[in-house]
Amino acid sequence: MNAVSPIQPAGPALAAHLDVRAMMRTLLAPFRVARSLDQQPLGELYVRADGALWMDHRREYRILDDVRSGGDRRERARATALALHPDLSAALPAIDEARLALHKALTEPAPEIEARLLISAMLDGFRTKPNEGAATYADALMFTLEEFETVPKGEFDERRRRIISSSVMAAAVRKVWREQTFAPSIFEFCTACEDAHTYLRRAAHRAVKLSDAHDVVEDVLIETGDLKPPVPVGDLDDDIPF
Repeated sequence: MNAVSPIQPAGPALAAHLDVRAMMRTLLAPFRVARSLDQQPLGELYVRADGALWMDHRREYRILDDVRSGGDRRERARATALALHPDLSAALPAIDEARLALHKALTEPAPEIEARLLISAMLDGFRTKPNEGAATYADALMFTLEEFETVPKGEFDERRRRIISSSVMAAAVRKVWREQTFAPSIFEFCTACEDAHTYLRRAAHRAVKLSDAHDVVEDVLIETGDLKPPVPVGDLDDDIPF
């Protein structure tokens, strides 16, 4: 994690003037975005696009082969694209916004000061208040969370890397508040972080698939002549040569 301050204890002093509600609402925003990808209208649109635009063994969209093959396959591909294009185009700003928010929540490690504030707030929320062991608990938890980020590149698939962002930590804090009476073990908290990270990663995958679906549908409609190809930047009338 990005160390932005010296090692500090976790406990009431660190979060004495912290607006926990505002902090949690802000950090949990990516999870609201993730839920929107399961709800209407994006959830239904994802199901439609995922069912219509499937990949073959070459990991290429079959509809692109169909539209280039002519005959009935071409007409079916055109009809599918025409049915999906208006909804995908209307949803594209929301899809792009979701991709950006989820990418940030999955790739930006929590700054140390923010991580410690979350740990402090978490401990304050339990029946047993933090004691002199809280600082050691926070240090051990910070060290363990950092280990999620130090998987050597190439040793595991990149998609399995875990970056513990502030949003992921906030979701883990909310989970243990809801489900436990006492402070979680380090293992329990790390497991909650992994669950939150997996949820966001799956949502990000849905957002990427929706964005790809829009691009594929437009490629089909350009192939059929229903859409004009995009004009290259250098061919714009107001392009200024340098």
